Amino acid sequence: MELTNRIDSAHQIHSRTFDLAKTQVVNALLQWAESSSGDEPDLSRFTDCVYIKDASGSIIRENRAFCDAFANGETMIGRPLSSDETFTHLDAVIMLGSPWIECQHFSSDAAGRMCALQTYERRLDEIEDPAFCILVVTRILGYLDKEEDVRRLSLREQFAVFNTFDDTDHTICRMIAEGESTKDIAAAVSLTTKSIENRRQRMLTSLGLQRPVEIVKMMVRLEENRLIGRRR
Repeated sequence: MELTNRIDSAHQIHSRTFDLAKTQVVNALLQWAESSSGDEPDLSRFTDCVYIKDASGSIIRENRAFCDAFANGETMIGRPLSSDETFTHLDAVIMLGSPWIECQHFSSDAAGRMCALQTYERRLDEIEDPAFCILVVTRILGYLDKEEDVRRLSLREQFAVFNTFDDTDHTICRMIAEGESTKDIAAAVSLTTKSIENRRQRMLTSLGLQRPVEIVKMMVRLEENRLIGRRR
């Protein structure tokens, strides 16, 4: 019980500090936009990874913490963050009209180390500049050893991640749960078997899973809890 209380307390502290960090970044950007000073928005004072993307997903502003964590200290200006497709799915949710989205997920840093991340994405409609489309604040929660099991997400957390997947990924998950082969799945969604394998591995990482059979178990649990429709 004591250990559980310590874990709950640590989670609450993290949530409060991350909420505060998000608020500070958003307020700083909105104040900069209202000032019309012509200066660049100052993102350097934030210790979390902060960057801004345009509608195409290319990075237009970044801070040092982001460059150090995901680009070996190099700039990513003018390029998309392609190290993890989870970010692409989060962008898609925002571009479809959601004002913001936040989730925990797993990715690799610039050195290839697996890490747990807390990511918050938000539309920047108030700035009224098409170049300033999406604000991203990402906090590295910790690093995982290669031999260490990825922290298991709760079913609700997995469902939240599952909802960021596109229709093709949903179909792949359903067909995996139905026991279909990689070749049959590839034919059904008009992709190569290599693409299916890549998508499957990316989804496993995002869901905090390690083996395809765990996707089967997750899909069954989602159905049992009526979070998704039952397969025919």
